[in-house]
Amino acid sequence: MLKRTTVKFLLAVLVITGLAGTANDASLTAAEKKVVVKSLKDSRDQLLSEYKKFSEKQAQFSPQPDVAAAAICIKNLQTWEENAWEKLKTAMQKPAPQNGEPVCPSNPPDSYSPAGHATDFKTLRQSGIRYVRNSTENFKTHYVAAEDGCVTGYQYLISIIERTNETTAYLRNIRQHPQFPAE
Repeated sequence: MLKRTTVKFLLAVLVITGLAGTANDASLTAAEKKVVVKSLKDSRDQLLSEYKKFSEKQAQFSPQPDVAAAAICIKNLQTWEENAWEKLKTAMQKPAPQNGEPVCPSNPPDSYSPAGHATDFKTLRQSGIRYVRNSTENFKTHYVAAEDGCVTGYQYLISIIERTNETTAYLRNIRQHPQFPAE
């Protein structure tokens, strides 16, 4: 009888205080985190595999004057990703918004610094993978000011993967160009 009364009392307190419906854990599950880490690794490996098929001369080939060569694409991606990881880490260190409204800082234009080669990209991506794998922050409740607007950290991770996949497809298209130089 005492247990039943205690349970009813605790349930009534939860309902009265409004806590009964707020027990919602919106953080990444272990399975979701595993998928994100695997996708980050796979997109990195596919990009580097595609880029390794280029000789130095081929990496400098530009199909048209206004189209970037493969080497430039890799440098641009690395520079973008350096900024993306920095934005993500900065956003994750700030407190999550309490009322559910996305709070994004102003989105300053990306600054481009000289980037290295594909090996530097690999190191950069590995650092990002390590961050995601070991992070205890909630990627679903923190917001990042992305190019397309305010998105969650989780959505921003997906955009990093997508940008890498787009660059890989771009490299494949360059290799398919009729004027692409032979070795």
